[in-house]
Amino acid sequence: MVGPLLAGTFFFSARSHPPLLLTSMQFYLSESDVGKNRAEASKVKLAELNPRVDFQVHNGKLDAAFLKNFTVVVCTDSGLAELTHVGKFCHV
Repeated sequence: MVGPLLAGTFFFSARSHPPLLLTSMQFYLSESDVGKNRAEASKVKLAELNPRVDFQVHNGKLDAAFLKNFTVVVCTDSGLAELTHVGKFCHV
């Protein structure tokens, strides 16, 4: 997630479901963040990496109205149905 922020992206949106269970692999999170939304908990520290990036957290669905705002979409921890939906939208 850090690469696009440092590369000079102008807008970055993160979405994360379900709540965070472990922090051992999360550099910007601590034990106090367990149970929180990972994107929400990471927002402040990630936004500090490049203040020129408009960093927002999206908690809604990845529907066409939202996805059309991006030229690059990266999915992690998504189920097959969501990946199929996003893939069909992005490859039209």
